[in-house]
Amino acid sequence: EKRHARSRSRGESSGDRTATTFRDTFDLAGRLVFAERQGAFCDGVVAKLEAQLREAKASADKWRIEREVVSRELDAARGEAEWSRLPEAPWEKICGMLVDEGKSLLPFALTCSRFRETQKRVLASRKRPFESKVKSGYEVEMEAFVMHE
Repeated sequence: EKRHARSRSRGESSGDRTATTFRDTFDLAGRLVFAERQGAFCDGVVAKLEAQLREAKASADKWRIEREVVSRELDAARGEAEWSRLPEAPWEKICGMLVDEGKSLLPFALTCSRFRETQKRVLASRKRPFESKVKSGYEVEMEAFVMHE
């Protein structure tokens, strides 16, 4: 009764109050339907994003595995070449053959530091120093002295 009295004091009739209640109810029902639709839409968006995330993770895993394989291959290629694992004896023999044939050892020695060391060892073991065509001043004087005598 107190509510009815307050409503009447505001100038509302019982019919107005019912209409307001129905209007509020329909308004609330409309909001509820809208919220449910928005929720369903958001759930759909979330599901799509989760599916995209799963695909991206699968793709990332595939690329990570491929990158690891390529990285291992690259590390192997950067490592020692197959020919560098051979023992020293064949390289010394090849260098000795080049010396015997009178071929230039410069390309052989410039190939790598290992070949340069091999060249040094072979030349030291042969004990045949390179003969220089340029003569020092002392050698020229000695030749002149020997010729005059």
